[in-house]
Amino acid sequence: MFRLLEPNPIFYNACQTMKLTFMVGDIRLLEDTCLSDILVFDLTGFTMVHLAQHTLPLLKKFMFVGQKAFPIRQRAVHIIYTPPFVDKILLLFKPLMKEKLIKRLYLHPQGLGSLFEHVPRSLFPEDYGGDQPSLREIQETWGKKLFNNREFFIKEENVFTDESKRPGKACRAEDIFGMEGSFRSLSID
Repeated sequence: MFRLLEPNPIFYNACQTMKLTFMVGDIRLLEDTCLSDILVFDLTGFTMVHLAQHTLPLLKKFMFVGQKAFPIRQRAVHIIYTPPFVDKILLLFKPLMKEKLIKRLYLHPQGLGSLFEHVPRSLFPEDYGGDQPSLREIQETWGKKLFNNREFFIKEENVFTDESKRPGKACRAEDIFGMEGSFRSLSID
């Protein structure tokens, strides 16, 4: 479940939000066993100012890690309370998404009614009429859990691959994410 608890764009940082998402995922990999995830994005309070922080290179990296490097399968992605500009967001994301994931993407612009046809209401936080703790309680629990794993994350920040030992061609950022750097010598197909 993803939602802005503080909708003021001054306090939003897309890069930090994506990093936090994968940090929570890392802890889940250490402590949890699940075969797949159902992601729910509540876009209440999400504005064009928030969207502007999601640059194409950042989106490409996020989608690459989420779909190819992270070992948890996304069974479905539900987006609720979609603002009018959500079609522009999807134009950015769809070229980066696997065809299977595009088919598992559901929009619920009017809210929760059609969402509960896919996911039982009881699995949601009490903020959504479910039986689980509130989003604030969940945020506090995860904040403590992340802090308790501080040493793990500090250690992970210093882990790198030695590409010279990779069999075959070394993996470069340009091969995965496209052009990097400046556009002084731009090549267009």
